[in-house]
Amino acid sequence: MFHLLHTALAARVKGLTGFAAAEPAYWTGGYRPHVTLGTVVNAVEGELLTVNWITLVALEGRTGRRLSTVQLTPR
Repeated sequence: MFHLLHTALAARVKGLTGFAAAEPAYWTGGYRPHVTLGTVVNAVEGELLTVNWITLVALEGRTGRRLSTVQLTPR
């Protein structure tokens, strides 16, 4: 499932103006499933969480610039 989500997001991100993968070795075929949670999310190991939205952010030092927000459609 994670690889399907990554492939869908990768296709969307590649279309953004100025996009360049920060770690090309881990992009598409080299993808390793992971998640980065914001500080307001408390996750306990083994707990199941539902993700409804994903925001793509360009990190420039300590500043983030929102590029796009993607709403995930539940199956």
